[in-house]
Amino acid sequence: MSSRVSGFSKFIERARSEPGLGANIIAWVVAVVVGTTAAGFFLVNQRFNPPWENRYSVWATFDQAPGVAPGKGQEVRIAGVEVGDIRSSRVSSDGKAQLELRVDDAQEIYSNARFVLRAKSPLNDMYVEISPGGPPGTRLRDGSVVPAAQTVRPVQIDEVLGHLDPDARKGLTALLSEADVALANAPADLPPGLTELDTTTQDLKPVMQQLEQRRALLAELMTSLSEIAAATGEDDARLTQLAESLQQTLAAAGSNDDKLDEALAELPTFSKQLRKSSKSVRDLVKELDPTLKDIADAKDDLPDALESLDDSIESLDGFLDH
Repeated sequence: MSSRVSGFSKFIERARSEPGLGANIIAWVVAVVVGTTAAGFFLVNQRFNPPWENRYSVWATFDQAPGVAPGKGQEVRIAGVEVGDIRSSRVSSDGKAQLELRVDDAQEIYSNARFVLRAKSPLNDMYVEISPGGPPGTRLRDGSVVPAAQTVRPVQIDEVLGHLDPDARKGLTALLSEADVALANAPADLPPGLTELDTTTQDLKPVMQQLEQRRALLAELMTSLSEIAAATGEDDARLTQLAESLQQTLAAAGSNDDKLDEALAELPTFSKQLRKSSKSVRDLVKELDPTLKDIADAKDDLPDALESLDDSIESLDGFLDH
């Protein structure tokens, strides 16, 4: 230990005595520190992957892979848990994007698995969510390629906006501008609005109570209608008999259509005869009017005449008795 200390002391004495040696040592130390720091930074951001890692690769084919930055640590998840990362990318022979997914050896992914490319944030920081599938599918091995039919890519906002006409885009722009103004004024305008909303809610409380009572009454009405329907259903025999009787009546009426047509055809002649008879009745009434008037005039003398007739009958009766 003492020999090491003495050697370090000699080194320090030499650095002090030899011109320029101390500055060289300091520059060398600074270079080592800067290099180590830079190497650490690049290893962290470039996702240093040691060759001894226990992972295997699966190539997933997507129609498009927007926002993917292979080798930047974008995650691969199963059931929301990170199990790997997007390591690299390439273009397939049919012009589609293929992503190399490095997945832990412990994860079993099958040929009927489904791969979904999703955005983790509004800045299109992407990750791949895997539904691993299972039997009867076969387990994927290192280097397996998954077809595009089993993958889903996210829809980009520019694709949606591209289908809008100019007026719709203008309206959407105005909506976003108004929303920005509303959010900017929210701290000043929102508390009074919430207070008014609370007052309105209190005012609506009786209305809600009435609606609740109406709901209960409607439920009671529906129950009563259900009971009526059940009672009607239990009387199927009477309903069937009534339907059969109605059918027979309609059939009988239908069989008499010809007779009914004949009767209707005779109605004009009957109407003419009826009008003729009515005219005769009117003429008879005109002739009877004078006679009825004479009878009305004679009604005062008729009781005396009848009384004299009674006396005559009694006299005749006495005469017949003798």
